[in-house]
Amino acid sequence: MHSNSDPDPKLKLNASAPGRLPWYQDTRVIAILLLIVGLLALPLVWFNKAYTLQKKVLITVIAVTVAGILLVLMNWLVTVVEERRGTFQETRSQIVSPAAPAATAGPVQ
Repeated sequence: MHSNSDPDPKLKLNASAPGRLPWYQDTRVIAILLLIVGLLALPLVWFNKAYTLQKKVLITVIAVTVAGILLVLMNWLVTVVEERRGTFQETRSQIVSPAAPAATAGPVQ
């Protein structure tokens, strides 16, 4: 029997085993979190001792650049949708309201 607490030593489930990183320092977890929560995952990058300063700065610059580009694109998209909505409402109000005021008048007496 093995003295290790893992049920199967080949699985390496024990995070405190020598050479095993905790889940929050795993590169795959950090990459997934950057994709899901964006800039909120940057502290995991900066507190990771396995990354060099250049790698931390590079990841931060890339993440901030992507977030900035997405923000600009979203603002542009909102502007386009608001313009199209305004033109749609103008067209709709012209179609619904008659052009001649006599058409809405009551019966002539």
